[in-house]
Order: sequence, then structure tokens, then C-alpha cells
Amino acid sequence: MKAEITIHGGIHGNFVIARALRDYTEKRDGMFNRFHLYYDTVAEAKADLRKAYKSIKSELTPDRYSVVWINRDNSQLNYDASIATVKKANE
Repeated sequence: MKAEITIHGGIHGNFVIARALRDYTEKRDGMFNRFHLYYDTVAEAKADLRKAYKSIKSELTPDRYSVVWINRDNSQLNYDASIATVKKANE
């Protein structure tokens, strides 16, 4: 089943998350610096979100670890004021 990651929130955080995500099949820019990234499966989207979390966290100093967070099932990533959410694509 096709999946989509939607990134919205603060401008800086949106671009940091979008740069960290790499395994998507298509990327569309939305209004107000929102991004829509498409994947072939939900599992691929969640795996890419998990990789992005690790990548972003590795670039932070330990005192800034609290600005990046991912939920237990890897379906939502928060960074600063930005949120990336995995959902089934409407296709």
C-alpha cells in the first residue's frame, strides 16, 4: 500500500527533516514550506523516518537531544517546531 510522509511546522525544521529523508519515490512541495514525500509501502516510509531520526540526532549535541523525538511505531517524527507524519497515501 502506498504511503506518504507529510512534513509541516517551522521552516528550519521542515528543511532539516526533508534533507534527512532519502528513500522516497516522489517529493512534492506544498504551501508554506510543507513537503509531501511518497513511498511504495508504509514500512518503507517508517524505516526512512527512523533513519532520519538517527541522522538528525547524530548531528546534535547531547544538550539538544530533546528537540528531536520519534514515537514508538516510527510513524511520527518531531524536530524543533516541525512534525513529519506517515499515513496511507490517497491514490
